[in-house]
Amino acid sequence: RKIMVYDLGGGTFDVTLLKFSVDEDGKNAEIDIIDSKGDDQLGGIDWDRRLFDHLCKLYSEESGVDEIDDDTKLSIRTRVEDTKRALSRVDVRSINIGDVRLEVTAENFRNETKDLVERTMNFVRQLLSENSLTPDDISTVLLVGGSSKMPMIQEAVKGLFPNIVRVEDPDFAVAKGAAIAAYMQVHGGDEKIIGEPGLGTGTGGGIEIKDKLSRSFGPAVFIRDASGQRVFRINNLLFIGDDSPSEAAGTYGTVIDNQAFVEIPVYENMGKRTNPEHEFIVPSENEKEEPQATDPALNVKKLGKLTLNLPANMPEGSPIKVIFKCSSQGLEVTAIDVNNPQNTVSTTLKAETLKTDEEVLEAKKYLSTFETKGMV
Repeated sequence: RKIMVYDLGGGTFDVTLLKFSVDEDGKNAEIDIIDSKGDDQLGGIDWDRRLFDHLCKLYSEESGVDEIDDDTKLSIRTRVEDTKRALSRVDVRSINIGDVRLEVTAENFRNETKDLVERTMNFVRQLLSENSLTPDDISTVLLVGGSSKMPMIQEAVKGLFPNIVRVEDPDFAVAKGAAIAAYMQVHGGDEKIIGEPGLGTGTGGGIEIKDKLSRSFGPAVFIRDASGQRVFRINNLLFIGDDSPSEAAGTYGTVIDNQAFVEIPVYENMGKRTNPEHEFIVPSENEKEEPQATDPALNVKKLGKLTLNLPANMPEGSPIKVIFKCSSQGLEVTAIDVNNPQNTVSTTLKAETLKTDEEVLEAKKYLSTFETKGMV
């Protein structure tokens, strides 16, 4: 079965495609993450902003005031969240801002935010298209994240996937998933875990989750383009869809004689292995660390850099090996002077899409509140 997870949280949005399979005796299951897309700048806060602007407009119309003072704006802002929640249950919501009574309708809120809804659905359609699937190929769509409870979201998703959309505990679904991931991490990632009823009930069964990278990663290095000119580019080593954990390496050369050190900027982006142009991507900073234009569709972000000091008298082109290791714990980057292997430097960077130590700890605390068979 192919399952799609539509996750609209307070500040981010992502949609993930999963493959769920069960063995013949029905005791063991396996979940493969096929692909994922999203926008870390899109979330419920954007619906809040639109509703705030709409309430300000209504206030101006009702009061006749063109310029709303800061205290009134603050009063309006404090009413946004409860108004949004109410419009998920009723067609009209009335609120008082001082002596002014405002009536906001669910239809107006829907009209004010329909472009935001469409942005999320564009990711859904793109995910299907890039994996050569249609809505009929999906067996279940699971809505998670508190903002997925908004009626306009459920209407849009159900319109594309009629009769297969499920909304189950959207506020805590992500936390529960993090708890499961934490359990697997604590037990070395080799344990089977409890899943659907009938799986993992003390007879050796369970669910095994196989994770995939949701971003591509690579160092920014100098390469020669088709004309032979030296250019500064991200050389992706790990790609979206690779198994997690993953490891890859590249070997590069120093650019001048007697180079004192090499600096290796580390980037994440949305480049796909299936697109040859995504092997080398323009970074968001040039070699002087000055901002420069890059492809906005690839969402290029610099995670950090590491510096490897070099011995004297190294000729131009001396090999430097760079190793990328990515897992749920972070991205470990190592640089090695190939001619002097004892000369090495390593760092672990945190991408926005990877769990922090604090998040893992919270997940473990959350897990401890459950009574679950088969867990220690």
